[in-house]
Amino acid sequence: MWILPVEHKKQHYIPQSYLSAWADPETPEGQEPYVWVVNKESLDIRNRAPKNIMFKRDFYTTETEKGERDLRLEKGLSVFEGEFVQVRDHVIEPHKQLSPDDQMVLIAYISAMHSRTPASIDRFNPMYEELLDKMKAMSKWAETASPAQLESTSLHHPIDSERSYEVSINDIQSIVDSPMPSLLPSSIMAEIEALSVLDLAILETTTCPGFITSDNPVVWFDPEGYNRNWPNQGPALIYPSIEISMAISPKYCLFLNRQGVNGYINLSKLGPLDEIKRVNNANLRVQASAKTSIIVSRNIIYWNWFNTLPEK
Repeated sequence: MWILPVEHKKQHYIPQSYLSAWADPETPEGQEPYVWVVNKESLDIRNRAPKNIMFKRDFYTTETEKGERDLRLEKGLSVFEGEFVQVRDHVIEPHKQLSPDDQMVLIAYISAMHSRTPASIDRFNPMYEELLDKMKAMSKWAETASPAQLESTSLHHPIDSERSYEVSINDIQSIVDSPMPSLLPSSIMAEIEALSVLDLAILETTTCPGFITSDNPVVWFDPEGYNRNWPNQGPALIYPSIEISMAISPKYCLFLNRQGVNGYINLSKLGPLDEIKRVNNANLRVQASAKTSIIVSRNIIYWNWFNTLPEK
């Protein structure tokens, strides 16, 4: 009996086309190109082919009303991936000037990469789980509440269809059970709009192993955050000191900011010590932001990637 393969069952939350930029240039001839995967807790390092890492089964798949697998989200993400690879390989690598369309491709890609990973679920879920618990508690209370008690709560108030909409427990339960398909499209669109007003620079290094990446490659960081009172110390777009970065290869790193830094910036022109310091600081941020794994193009680990986060 023949069993037909299920289309797109294995869905990469970090695309193979992205990871391939970290393929070890010393991969033996005839062997499938591999990257080096470092466990950030144990520091165990192993070489793996990009196709064999950073995926989950049906991570972006939804189900149609007929019970069929809906792959529109997975295939939509592949469009972002293809456009990004074209800009990375045919615009950035030869140092061509970025057109407005090229910049939007990069903004869309970094927005998708920030929202499509398991680490992003860690940001989404606590809020919705708390809301679900409160809604369930309120629903249970309403079962025994008197009409007068119901009248005093919003449970009995009509919904103004022009100004609001009703969200059911089932709606929130669906988000908690399947956060990625439920939230990813709106999250990406919101970030594209927010990030499109920032300055965009492309940092370049000649160091080895250069920039690293991770299973959570987009890093939001604010070097001035420690000067603010809690709970306002985290990075946010309202602050002029916000810095958002994502390595796109060992050689290049996208850098979004509100400080007027834009265009190609060759870090080697700053001098070798300054270049090394800046690359190490970028890699330290990547390691700190990673969920479980970092990716390196060589069988190399530097201890200063695991120090405390730099202030600047």
